[in-house]
Amino acid sequence: RALGRSKHGNVGAPQPFYSCYAESKDGIDWERPRNGLFPDNGGDNSIVFKGFSNSGGFVTIDPLAPPERRYILTNMEWFDEQSGGVILAYSADGLHFRYPTDPPQPVVFGHSDCSNSLVYNPFRRVWMVYMRGWHAAALNWPNGKVNCRRRVNYAESADLEHWSEPQTVLSPDELDTND
Repeated sequence: RALGRSKHGNVGAPQPFYSCYAESKDGIDWERPRNGLFPDNGGDNSIVFKGFSNSGGFVTIDPLAPPERRYILTNMEWFDEQSGGVILAYSADGLHFRYPTDPPQPVVFGHSDCSNSLVYNPFRRVWMVYMRGWHAAALNWPNGKVNCRRRVNYAESADLEHWSEPQTVLSPDELDTND
């Protein structure tokens, strides 16, 4: 089946990106166990998650969460040309991830085209997500995209459900390149 397209990239199945599982005893030599969770044309694989339009999942462990939400996968999804954002999927074992709602709902709305990093700050007792932020600049990429000055944005939450508006925490200056 042909992949749907929007101005933001791929929309609809089959997904062009997957999150895969690997394990290591020493952090140097890694193995990718074949788990058979998501059959693919390439045969048996280590895929553990396929999103709706994207998957660049960053996994965090919450040791205080209920067992079914112990592992948190931070993903970016586009549902159409106008809406999308950071969405969280959960797992009890780190292999079987599912969105908590159907259809999935972003916890932070907005554009971000990279792996978004979720960490817990025990001193402030908040979850922090770092994501790619865009800024409209008076420059155009060859493909006509106007938002070409990349930033790093930050949002936080005490409960993983209610999030602050993303704020820019790292921004290029006029001497930096677009990327």
